[in-house]
Amino acid sequence: MTRIHLQRTVLGCAVLGWLISAPIMVEPADHTGHKLSETEFVLGNVAFALMHELAHVLISERQIPIIGSEEIAADHLATIFLVRGESTDPNQNTRLKQYAVMTALAFAGLWDFANEIEIRSPYWDDHGLSIQRYYRMLCLIHGSDPDAHPQLTIGKALPVERARFCGDEFTKANRAVDWLLSTYGRKTLDLGPALETTYEEPRTRVEMRLLKAVRDRRLIELTLTAFQERFAIESGFSVAVRRCGRAEAGWDVARRELFICHELLGAYHVLYLRASTRG
Repeated sequence: MTRIHLQRTVLGCAVLGWLISAPIMVEPADHTGHKLSETEFVLGNVAFALMHELAHVLISERQIPIIGSEEIAADHLATIFLVRGESTDPNQNTRLKQYAVMTALAFAGLWDFANEIEIRSPYWDDHGLSIQRYYRMLCLIHGSDPDAHPQLTIGKALPVERARFCGDEFTKANRAVDWLLSTYGRKTLDLGPALETTYEEPRTRVEMRLLKAVRDRRLIELTLTAFQERFAIESGFSVAVRRCGRAEAGWDVARRELFICHELLGAYHVLYLRASTRG
């Protein structure tokens, strides 16, 4: 059976109904405490979901050896590319690190929400628990520059017992990304045909508004170009933003399609809304 790799963002369609009425105990703010807009919160999470699935594309297409969970590897790759800051524009580097923070906050919020409504966590899932993903991301963000934010406390504080090793964790992960680039990175300037993205019309006003923000920022197109500049994928694949019936993104190997679901945008909207209006 062909595997479809999914970036699961909510615990299934049934959970979305509960999400509307349940508070999320997490504040959407960057590491300085400044509140960010809903647009930045959604864009950050979409950027991470896209990079996570592109990591699956890379691993499967180039047959990259992975020891351990591929889902954790994909999370690490997406996080490192967000926080390592390769742009010549310092404002863009700051924005990308904020995107990583926004994703971590979403994972923490999902954990609190599931516990509050007593939804049993799928311990068997290969993605790991959302709270584990939160702490792994937070550790890499903190470890990327501990001196810049020695007491990084977003949402749930990073325990000292973990924080003191985060510099080493980031160094190891960053070294692995450097190896990946030197071993599987693009060797020529020819990027091949551009990866085109198709956009299906959303059904709700919220999805329309947020998809417009994604398209206006050219978030998907610029991320795909950066991916092609770094890695060569011999066979093309399609990218689709469409209705799915579930709030998720995925890489479908059989169809050679990377997809992002409209419902994912709606889920991020509700997460942000509950966080920003909690009493």
